[in-house]
Formats: sequence, structure tokens, C-alpha cells
Amino acid sequence: MNHQASRDLPPMLDEVDPNSQSNPVVALPADPSTSAKITLDIPAEVQYVNILGACACAFLANLEQLADPEITLYNLELAIQEVSVNIATHAYANSRGRIHMSAVLSHQPLKVTIMLQDTGASFNPSLVPQPQLGELQEHGYGLFLVTQLMDEVEYKQIDGGSVWKLSKNLPVIVNS
Repeated sequence: MNHQASRDLPPMLDEVDPNSQSNPVVALPADPSTSAKITLDIPAEVQYVNILGACACAFLANLEQLADPEITLYNLELAIQEVSVNIATHAYANSRGRIHMSAVLSHQPLKVTIMLQDTGASFNPSLVPQPQLGELQEHGYGLFLVTQLMDEVEYKQIDGGSVWKLSKNLPVIVNS
């Protein structure tokens, strides 16, 4: 993990603790009312983006109370991969860089928040046209798909880069 790259990025939104050290070790809390966090830093290249989604899914895989885990984890992985591919191909179209991901699992309600940070070129998501559903298109479905799969999608330009916040309220098994 490149600690220097993560120190160069400013703290992101409210979920990131600027005093915490980036650490790829999963620390599941003893108290279920608290949250757990993982971080990962990878090269912003298409061949590596699958690692981010796989890591987030592995982070959540042992949640016993997660309902529909296959569907939920697949959708989460797909959303992370769509944003990460866009970062690798568009934000870093003319340069090399890194993608820094943090995943926070909070309880009550059970929710995962994914933060994807980069120092590449930013863009204005409101200028991305909605796909023409029912018509064959090769591009243009990624952002639409992410907004359909996640409960909250937020994009912010920050000094020196961009941050994506993807949040999903996780379905839980209800005991009868």
C-alpha cells in the first residue's frame, strides 16, 4: 500500500477520519453499534480495478444477517467496478495514477459506504447524458447503472482530484 499517496489526498466527506492511519487490515468491531473500515490503494489501471470490488465483497462476505448476499454483493462489486473503470480510463486518460478506496461498514442500520478517491482529471457528472434505454449503445450506461444499484451516489471535485461516495443500505434477514 502506498501510504504517501493516501496522505496526499485530503480527508473525504464526513466518513473519513483524517487522524486514522491507512491500513489494509480489516478490523471488525467487538461492539456491533460501531463501524469497521478497510482501505486499499491500487494503480489506476483497468486490469486492477476488479481488486477493489472483490475486496469490498470479501469485507462483507461473513455478515450473517445479510439477506440475499449473492445479489447484494454482486451489485456492490459491479458499482465499484463501473466507477473504478471510469476513473482509470477517463480521469487518468493521459496520465498514470492511483485509486484509493475505503469501505466503511456501519450498523443500525446496516450500511456500507465506499469512498473512491483519485488525483486525475475531474468532470461534471450532470453533463453525462442519460442512456437511451431500449436502444443499442456501446457506452453511457455506467453512471446510470451505479445510480440504480446504490442508494446514494455522490461525486465531489476536491483540491487535486475527485471523490466518489457510494452508499448502500444492506438488506438484513428478518427473524420471524
